[in-house]
Amino acid sequence: MKIACFYFSNSGEQLAGQIKSKLGYQIELFSKSNYKQQLATAFQSCDALIFFSATGVAVRLIAPYLQSKLKDPAVVVIDDTGQFVISLVSGHIGGANALTQEIAELINATPVITTASDNRGFEALDLFAQRHHLIVESSSDMKNIMTMMVNGDTIGFFADNQYQLNYPHINNQNHKGAVFISADSDIPSQLPYCLLRPKNINIGIGCRRGKSKQEILTAVKNVFRNQQLSMVSINKMASIEAKSDEIGIIETAAEIKAELHFFSEAQIKAIQEKYTGSSFVEQSVGVTSVCEPCAELCGGTLILNKQIHSGITIALSKEK
Repeated sequence: MKIACFYFSNSGEQLAGQIKSKLGYQIELFSKSNYKQQLATAFQSCDALIFFSATGVAVRLIAPYLQSKLKDPAVVVIDDTGQFVISLVSGHIGGANALTQEIAELINATPVITTASDNRGFEALDLFAQRHHLIVESSSDMKNIMTMMVNGDTIGFFADNQYQLNYPHINNQNHKGAVFISADSDIPSQLPYCLLRPKNINIGIGCRRGKSKQEILTAVKNVFRNQQLSMVSINKMASIEAKSDEIGIIETAAEIKAELHFFSEAQIKAIQEKYTGSSFVEQSVGVTSVCEPCAELCGGTLILNKQIHSGITIALSKEK
């Protein structure tokens, strides 16, 4: 963790030095004389900012740089006598609450955490999503459901059994709003809901030489639309090593934010008999099938066999 500390008094300097020596992270200290030149850079490049000051001072200094709870670094305020450690910004996703607790124990101070879910004893959806590596489809929808949870309303929770949300008022038959964890593009709800996307869909792909990013991207979008799947849930994309220089594949993977893998001829041959082969493909790249073995090798269970779109073949697998 990279932390920037800003102090404005002698006692603040001593406390900042104490924390730097004991906390064990990469910490830089900035004083009243040089903080103005460093604040904007620190807000963009650091995981956390600690102010040894009054809360009002910290609020005014960071106000121009605040974007959203999904992007802002953790901001913690410590009074320069070391009595209170206050989680100010990004308590959950940014980790300010956890850092506040850690520092408070280190200097024997009182932690001040005001996030509603923590004080009510249930898990906030943004922290839940972060812990399970889920993508929040809409932060405003998540805020609406979190408001219901803070008010003690009943919500539905629709997800695989591997996900367990720590909230006492869950009822899937009678609820005011819902949380869905799904890769499906169509969600069957007339009530307000928060949609969390798992990164669990993998693409196996093969193509003729010279296919452009636009052609491959169009084929991928068509497959996901036809299967009613969200492209936000794409995790990996893979092909055979012979295609590792295929610019269209490389650029498509970057566009859809997929981990790109290329499997060897030997890896594919080991499982290619499971799938319908092609002598043309074998003459071209040395194996009888590309997209289906590559989707399997990415992990999970094959959920879509080979689909052909203008010289591009696509198969999908789904991880738990």
